[in-house]
Amino acid sequence: LIMECIGVLCENRNNADSLVRAAGPSKMIDVMTRFGESADIQETCIHTIIKLSRVESLQRSLLVANGAGQISIVMIMFSSDIHLLALAMRGLRSLGSGSSSNKHAIVNTGAIDSIVSAMQIHRNDRAIQAASARTLGDLSISIEAAKQIGEIGRA
Repeated sequence: LIMECIGVLCENRNNADSLVRAAGPSKMIDVMTRFGESADIQETCIHTIIKLSRVESLQRSLLVANGAGQISIVMIMFSSDIHLLALAMRGLRSLGSGSSSNKHAIVNTGAIDSIVSAMQIHRNDRAIQAASARTLGDLSISIEAAKQIGEIGRA
């Protein structure tokens, strides 16, 4: 409920900036870690990450707090939840938008492996295949990411 309230307040960028500066992005990532077994909490936190990622300074803070790494863990833990997987990939795209250094940070968390794993598990699901391809495409804009995607694809 608290994360949902934060998410609603984050609709306004000024609120988002103030809230995260007060609590720190690491608090939200801590919530994701502490309640790792709850798909509902993970979903709410990822929605909030997407909203916060609209502000460049918050986007970077979320990456430093290992937001992308936590999203990658969510993708592995809830690999059968198609809705949560698609949302997680949207979260990764949001965190990586704009800066090649953000994309590189995401690649370094192991997110590529999580995305490829989702593609393999859900070979026949068009929505997951499309979300995965879009996410890999967004991340491959970074040269480092493109190299890693190519290496994993050959494995």
